This record gives sequence, C-alpha cells and structure tokens, in this order.
Amino acid sequence: MIADKLKAQFMKLILFIICQYSLVQAVSFNEAIKLIESHDQVESMKFRAKMIKAQGESNSSWGDPNVKLTASNFPVDNLSDNQTPMTGIEFGISQTIPLTTKYGNIENSFNRLSDVEKFKSLSVERQLKSELWKIAITKNKILKEIIILKENASWLNNNIKTSKRLYSNGKSSQQALLDLEIRKSEVDADISNKQFDLKEVESNLIYLIGKEDQLDLKKVPWRILKKNTSESVDPSQSALESKLKSSEYLVRASKLNYVPDVTVGASYRKRSDIDGNGDFVSASLSFPLPFSDKRYASNTTAVNEKYSAHKQLNNYKIKKSSNLRKIELSIKKISSELGILNSKTIRYAENSRKVTSKSYSLGQGTYVGLLQSELKLQSLLLKRETMKERISLLRLERKLIRGEKLNE
Repeated sequence: MIADKLKAQFMKLILFIICQYSLVQAVSFNEAIKLIESHDQVESMKFRAKMIKAQGESNSSWGDPNVKLTASNFPVDNLSDNQTPMTGIEFGISQTIPLTTKYGNIENSFNRLSDVEKFKSLSVERQLKSELWKIAITKNKILKEIIILKENASWLNNNIKTSKRLYSNGKSSQQALLDLEIRKSEVDADISNKQFDLKEVESNLIYLIGKEDQLDLKKVPWRILKKNTSESVDPSQSALESKLKSSEYLVRASKLNYVPDVTVGASYRKRSDIDGNGDFVSASLSFPLPFSDKRYASNTTAVNEKYSAHKQLNNYKIKKSSNLRKIELSIKKISSELGILNSKTIRYAENSRKVTSKSYSLGQGTYVGLLQSELKLQSLLLKRETMKERISLLRLERKLIRGEKLNE
C-alpha cells in the first residue's frame, strides 16, 4: 500500500517536471529588442552599406601604374643587340593622373550612398521594433477580452442556475433555459477562439527574435507610447537626404569629368652604344579628347538623378506632415468617444444588466431582456478594448513617423 502511494507520488513528480520543461519561456521586452537589433535583415543591410563604401573607394581610385618592358629592333637572323643603334631593351612606367577633384567627389557620393543603406537598416530595425510593439498591444487586448468573456460566462452561469430554479417553480419556460445555455456555449466558443488568436499572435514573435518564446507583458514599457520625446531622428528622411547629397556630389564629379585625365609616362632604353650616344630616355603625355556624347550623357543623368532625389525628399516631408495631422485627429476623435464610453455608456449598460438580472431572478423580467442587456454590455466592453488598441497603435505609428525612440 505504501509502495503504491510512493509510486503514485513519484509519477506525479515526473509529470510535473516534464510539464515544467515543456512550458515555453517568456522573454522580456528589452531582451526582444536586443535580439531585433542583431536581426539578419538588419545585419544584411549593414554589410551592404560597407560594400557600397568599398565600391566608392574602388571607383574613386586613380588606378594602378603601368609598367612596360620592351625589346626593340633585334635582327631576325641572330637576335644580336649590337648590330643597329636602335636595338635595345626599354623599361617604362606610366600613370593616369586626374587634373580635377572629381574622384574625391565620386568617393563622397558613394559614402553618402553607404549612409543611405545605414539609415535604411535603422528604418528596418525600427519597423521590426514596431512589430514587437504591435504584438504586445494585440496580446494585451486579447487577454483583456478573455477576462471580459470569462466574467460574462460566470454571469451567465449564475443566471442559468436562477433560470433552473425559476423553471422548477414554474415561473420560467424551458426555452429560456435553453437560450441561456446556448448563449453560454457561444461565449465559451469565443473564449476558445481568443485563446487560439493569442497563440497566433505569439507565433509572430518567432521571426522577430529567432526562437519560440512568449512576450512578458509585465515588463513592457507602456509609458513610452504615451511619452513624446523632443529628440528624434527619422531614418527614412535621413536616407532621402543622404541620397540627395550623393547625387549632388555626382553632379559635381560629372561636371569635372569634362576635363580629361592625363596619362604621364617615362621610359629608359638600354642600348649597345654603337653610335656613341649612350642609352635613351623618353617621356610621354596623353589624354582623350572629349568629343563623344558619353561625358555629356553622364552629366545629364547625374543632374536628373539629383532633381529626382530632391522631389522624393520634398514629397516625403509633405506626406509625413499630412500623416501626422491625420493621426493626431484620429487619436483625439477616438479618445473623445472612449471618454464618453467609459463615463456614461458602459456605466448605463452595467446598471441595465444589474436591473434586468435582478428582475429576472424575481421572476418579473424576461430572459430576452436579460440576454439583450448581457449582449449589449459585452459588446461595449469589447469595443472599449478595441478602441484602446487603436489608440495605442496610432501612438506607435506617430512615434515611428516622427523618428522617436521605441525602447528605453
């Protein structure tokens, strides 16, 4: 007998340990933020920024000097080096040299393009952080909706008991009891669906942090959403500004490109000195004549790219200002409606449900009125959570557009 009890306790202990290990761990908000900052998508764009910077260093380089070794004017019959005064071996070196600062402007242009990718990586990082916020906001809403539905299910259970008592006393019909039972099953189904919604929201966290965890809502810094910070850097706007600056450097480089590069060379010819004049030295200077359309087309391309970048930046600023105004109006509108809902509508609906519930328990009210009051209050409570979620999402979007910090 004692052995059986010990065995049962041992099995319970094993099951407890297995359950503990099978539970998914919770990750804090700050831990998730750190994982997002090293996200593969963000890191990929950082490497691309480095690649563009290195490409700029390559495109702005003068190029390698050319070394030439030439054996000239050797007789075909014996390849002797002492038959003619022109026979000899020549050593030469040449280097292309720019006469302007166009290569410096090209490098600056690529550096600004590298900055564009850096700002884009910051923008992507902020987008991923905003997705984390959306998960937290939605999860918080669903949990509160589950609380509302469970409270409503408990209320329905109490009224089902009341309905059974009234039915046994002949003061209520069987239809009333069945309708209350049906309504209770509907609420139970809603609770089940919300729990699946919760799991679906939590599954979105895997992409952000790279592992299967749950977000700990207790450690989410909700005050950040309500706090407006004066310090802000909009990486999307900064990327467009850097793109415009890059195009300006490119225009300067294309204008300076009308002045061709020169190639300077020097050579030394080793001879047999048949004529008594010794070895020879030579110098050369060459440059292309800018007669083709290549340089003009390059300048036209750079100028149009600059105008395009300027228009993109100007359009972004106008759209950004417009979106912020719309968000502010939406926040004020929903906040005003939410204030009325909290101070009046929900309070009236709660009182209505209490009155109808009391009347029904005394056998004076109808179950139809009871269900109507219950449905109305639940609908209003769920609507309140939806409005709170909407305000939080709008505040998040406002911070995202302004370029404000999304974490501590």
